Amino acid sequence: MNYSCLRCNRPLKNKKSQEAGYGPVCLAKKNADSDSNDETIFSEDYRTVLAIPNFTKDIICNRYLGKTSVNIHQRIVYHSPTGFEWGYSGSGPADLALNILSCFIDGVKAFPLHQDFKREFIESLPMQGGTIKILQSEHGSEEGE
Repeated sequence: MNYSCLRCNRPLKNKKSQEAGYGPVCLAKKNADSDSNDETIFSEDYRTVLAIPNFTKDIICNRYLGKTSVNIHQRIVYHSPTGFEWGYSGSGPADLALNILSCFIDGVKAFPLHQDFKREFIESLPMQGGTIKILQSEHGSEEGE
């Protein structure tokens, strides 16, 4: 029996992917989409974006066949209408930084920090991707690494 991804219709060769109905990249995108019911906000409206309560995930960035996949939804489009990127300094990495920070703190607090966060963590990610781990504080709350 031939199995195809329910999202992109590519053939699924891995048994785990066949059972899930999605390849690993499409599954990550599906999970990221379902984790957030927030609508995408454009430009100056970043101020209205609230932190995601009890957000505890590491941020996982992957690139497969030139397409990027991140396990968070792009809730804020401020710099890059074409989506997230990493591994260099630009608008896609800036939006990724802003959206990561907005998972933990509201948009008003995230905005002035996102360019420094981009320079320190997003620009240095390998082009193929990587993980940005969150730190657990002594009191059980999370802090971005």
